[in-house]
Amino acid sequence: MELNYLSLRSLGDMRFQLIFEYIYKTKSYLILVPAGFITDFASIPKIFHSLILPYGKHTAASVIHDWLYSEKCYYKFTRLEADRIFLEIMHENGVNFFQAYLMYIAVRIFGNKYFKN
Repeated sequence: MELNYLSLRSLGDMRFQLIFEYIYKTKSYLILVPAGFITDFASIPKIFHSLILPYGKHTAASVIHDWLYSEKCYYKFTRLEADRIFLEIMHENGVNFFQAYLMYIAVRIFGNKYFKN
């Protein structure tokens, strides 16, 4: 559950910076993303934008996921835990079943090189 609004400013080239901290409560965790954090929402190759855009109902999940993958993140979640949180938030925000699992599978397959790098 979103505890405050996601407030961002565009940096251009599909990068956005949080103006204020963003707080999200999952079933098990309270996650705070600090002001100043930079995200690109969902890192979807342009060739697939006709299927899934980098933003939408999955925006909150994408911002949280980017933070949990960030080397600056002070939470000690494993990559699997971060990916499961991503999926949980997508479900909570009404992302359709197929799209949510497609995005989850994509981060499970391709996310390793981005985790904490």
